[in-house]
Amino acid sequence: MKLFIYSIIFVFTFSKLSCKSDDGISYESRKVDNVVLSTNSNNFLKTYFSQSKINEVNQFVPQKPDGSVYEVNLDKQFLVDFDELGNWTVIEKIGKTDLPKTLIHQSIQNYIQKAYKDKKVAKLERIKEGFIVELQNDIDLKFDKNGEFTERLP
Repeated sequence: MKLFIYSIIFVFTFSKLSCKSDDGISYESRKVDNVVLSTNSNNFLKTYFSQSKINEVNQFVPQKPDGSVYEVNLDKQFLVDFDELGNWTVIEKIGKTDLPKTLIHQSIQNYIQKAYKDKKVAKLERIKEGFIVELQNDIDLKFDKNGEFTERLP
């Protein structure tokens, strides 16, 4: 009986988390040590989140459809995803602290302030064509690489 209980505890302790992306693709997420992060990733975190502490780093296997390989949880306030080269792919606000304004292209800030003045950015995603910005009220806006508004997404 003890062996059975220890086996159950072992399985739950060392099991990997299995997730499904928005595109329906399954991937596993496993906790890893933050030393796996590239110099690029570490420099980005020091530049924009110098006051935040890394709580946890997860690795996606296989990488997510957006190219994310690592997800960094910062003080339970932000999630930052990085690709294999250490470039950020997604930055999401999960706590009460706002995203650093220096992260958001000035043209995007100007557009949001003019069109949605009382709304805050909840998520910033880098895509091939530019950026997708999700506002706190679940409004998704698409911008080109120069930060010019292109469309509101459904």
